[in-house]
Amino acid sequence: MEIQHSVKHKWLHTDTLKDLEEAALMVVKLRQKIIDRRGFTLAETLVTILILLMVSSVMATGIPVARNAYEKVVLAADADLLLSTAVSALRNELGTVKNPEKNIQWADAFDGGYKTILFYNENIGATSMISLGDTKPEIKLQLYAKENNNETDLPFLSSGEKLKTSSSAPLVSGKASAEKLYVTYKKIQPDSADPRLIIINNLQVKPESDANKVLAEIDSLSIRILG
Repeated sequence: MEIQHSVKHKWLHTDTLKDLEEAALMVVKLRQKIIDRRGFTLAETLVTILILLMVSSVMATGIPVARNAYEKVVLAADADLLLSTAVSALRNELGTVKNPEKNIQWADAFDGGYKTILFYNENIGATSMISLGDTKPEIKLQLYAKENNNETDLPFLSSGEKLKTSSSAPLVSGKASAEKLYVTYKKIQPDSADPRLIIINNLQVKPESDANKVLAEIDSLSIRILG
């Protein structure tokens, strides 16, 4: 029994030494691998370059697409906001006119309607004109001041008075991230059955860069004169 025990113990000792030698050899190899300064192999380098080229290609095509999509969303949102602002401004200017039969003058007849409306607001004692610009069909608000004159054809002016331009500016204006925008319309006219109802056809928001492009539109806007 003692002899067998001694042999078994020697066998275990031999296996342990062998395992330790293999572990030490592995550590040496790993250390050499870590401190090896020869760099990557040719195959590793080619694979790395290929991966970088693929990533760069995806980024080169994806970033402009994402940017264009973002700019379109911003442009549409700004156009809707500008159109809403224009509607509010038109209602504020025209909705409070009293006695429209006397205090509204239509001009620049076009396609069954008009391009221009001249009106007098008795509440504030001011005369204004909404029309389209000459160089660009942008809705403009023009204010007038009275001065003495011997001739007048406007029913809300007294004898000997005429109008002179006091100020002129776009009714509303806006700018999106990539485009300058303006508001226009096709024509403006009184309702044939109700003179207290003003109809504005094709109220649109367009970019200055493309007059044929419509970003937002109301086909027919009705403004009720409350005065």
